[in-house]
Amino acid sequence: MRILQILFGFSGRVRRRGMVLYSLLAGALFWAALFFCAFIAGLVAIRQGVDPKGAGMLVGEVFTWATSPVVIWINAALVVKRLHDIGWSGWHAAWFIPGSTVMPFYHQAIANTALAVAMLVTAILVVGMALVLIFKPGEAGDNRFGPSPKVARQAATQPA
Repeated sequence: MRILQILFGFSGRVRRRGMVLYSLLAGALFWAALFFCAFIAGLVAIRQGVDPKGAGMLVGEVFTWATSPVVIWINAALVVKRLHDIGWSGWHAAWFIPGSTVMPFYHQAIANTALAVAMLVTAILVVGMALVLIFKPGEAGDNRFGPSPKVARQAATQPA
């Protein structure tokens, strides 16, 4: 499977290790690029005589808003393909949606007991689903979502 298909496509399967490694790679690239952009903005601000902290934060926020859809897409594609490897429909990825919609309000949970309980339940669901994705082995052999990535990798590395 090509790298762009692995990162952006929703069909096929990916192994546990592949999901974790590609997700970490995408996150590392995101943070490295964010740091680089904020650093450059700070240098430009110093040269212009402007507050570098404010410039770096503004560039960081703009960068985050601009690239977050790509990072979300990559992680969604990896989760769906990992679910396919387990033999489950990609729609099971919907278990992660409550976490992404409730977690931005964490600061309000201190004063709101119902929100705190909702966040706790959401965290349990998200962590549980993540543990399933990380520790549940994929189906051996082909399944309805495609050939086993383990078998495909072994076939690609064997001499002809």
